[in-house]
Amino acid sequence: MVKIPPNILKLLEELAPRALCIFATASRNGKPNAVPIVFAWPLNNEEIIIADNFFNKTRLNIEENPQAALSFWNPETREGYQIKGKVELHISGPLFEEVTSRVRSAKPNLKPKACVLLKAEEVYSVKPGPEAGKKVV
Repeated sequence: MVKIPPNILKLLEELAPRALCIFATASRNGKPNAVPIVFAWPLNNEEIIIADNFFNKTRLNIEENPQAALSFWNPETREGYQIKGKVELHISGPLFEEVTSRVRSAKPNLKPKACVLLKAEEVYSVKPGPEAGKKVV
């Protein structure tokens, strides 16, 4: 795992759940899937928690191929990042309980099915311009 810089963690905390993030996975055969999400936040400086409220193909992809990417950006400043890494699915336990509590406090009618733990392996800039696609860590 890599350490995600503090400014990137802060941006994710500020954006979610008021702005969409894109969570991308791929099947065992490499067929991509990307979904909009709002419940994603840093667990620490190496891991991101993502709530599974509606995942179907995404969940199957995680079970077949535990690699994923999370992209997020500020539409006003256009600052944005993509975090890639291995993912783990949790359907019970402390992480799942944390996700359930956080989601239900914001949206009482939602019942998370699971949570995904994204372990950062690479971080890239997605800001338009000459830095787009540049590896941060």
